[in-house]
Amino acid sequence: EYDPRTDPAFGLHVKYLKRHLEECQADFVAQRQRNDETQAAVDCLLSSLLVMTRQICESLQSVKTLEVQYDIQAVEALCEVVKWLASRSCVQWVQEEVPF
Repeated sequence: EYDPRTDPAFGLHVKYLKRHLEECQADFVAQRQRNDETQAAVDCLLSSLLVMTRQICESLQSVKTLEVQYDIQAVEALCEVVKWLASRSCVQWVQEEVPF
């Protein structure tokens, strides 16, 4: 019957596995930090984009011609898309069914 206490290699394997686990945990923490920084940058970009598209939409609505109605609809659709993206994390974008 195998007894790990008598196997000289067992201690080395345990030591190696512990070190590997520590490295994996450090990599996970670093990746999580990068993900958080990326999400913050995306949130900032989407917030700015939403403000700009709303301003464009308001400017177009002040023009009462038929020619800009399609433009208004396109910008309104863009606003909806940006609002949808801004209300979710990047991870959720691929996990949820996109409504548009």
